[in-house]
Amino acid sequence: MKCMLRSLIIIALALCVAQAYGIEGVEIVPDVVYGHKHGMALTFDVYKPKQEANGVGILFMVSGGWVSRWLSPEQSISWFKPMLDKGFTVFAVRHGSSPKYVIPEIIEDVRRSVRFIRLRAKDFDVDPERLGVAGASAGGHLSLMLGTTCDNGDPDSKDEVLRAKDLTPRGGYQYYRKMQEVKDAPQYYVFVEEEHNGSRYGENEGGWHLPFGGGANYLSNPGSWTFYDPLASYHNKSSTFGFADGHADRRRWVDKRTLEFIRRNAEDPSSHSGITTSSPGNEDIQWLLEHFIERKRVD
Repeated sequence: MKCMLRSLIIIALALCVAQAYGIEGVEIVPDVVYGHKHGMALTFDVYKPKQEANGVGILFMVSGGWVSRWLSPEQSISWFKPMLDKGFTVFAVRHGSSPKYVIPEIIEDVRRSVRFIRLRAKDFDVDPERLGVAGASAGGHLSLMLGTTCDNGDPDSKDEVLRAKDLTPRGGYQYYRKMQEVKDAPQYYVFVEEEHNGSRYGENEGGWHLPFGGGANYLSNPGSWTFYDPLASYHNKSSTFGFADGHADRRRWVDKRTLEFIRRNAEDPSSHSGITTSSPGNEDIQWLLEHFIERKRVD
């Protein structure tokens, strides 16, 4: 009986320890515990290229509707292959899910993951000053929050993770400590829900913009207004925008030309091909210009 009990204990311990293994040239460390919450573990998976890792870490927010679902690394690795192929180490971060936890609590979870990774950066062979973040849907919102909320840690905390900073000084960005420091922050968007564009030019891979040049797309000249990169229309003829204060909201498209532009690009990405689409006096373009984060470009 004692032997059986001892064997069961050994098996249980083996199941609790994260073991590194490899898939397709990638070293994987699953279920790294970066904190605990109400008796439950907060975890992330680590994906590191076995060759030519560049020392840069990307935290991917595993979140849709602020729900963080678990998938095995074998099921998830295809999402990260473009980043892994370029030498990035990826941390697939899971958080406490809604509705059990509200968004401010979820933000604290993912901020803790940043602190933990910075604190243990040598263990993961990444530079603590070279961390990025990515995500889609609610993961995009959490990425925004990580980019706009940070501090140098709490020196009085008994938790060594909370004593660590989640501030990365490189990149030339200004970090705001208080919401009132950001002038009119709720008015200006910094994230756009965009339509994937598969044209040969790849204009919409990694960025979205309206063209500015030669007087185009200035509020004072509505006759010059044009579209360039496709927008999305996934939610009842609307797109979701993330604003500089961290909130997200939907814009319902009202001009038929906007919806036609979206439809045409969704059905045939090659129809775009880097050519601006004139749409003078379009009410939707006016809204996009009025809420564009760099006001000096549209005044």
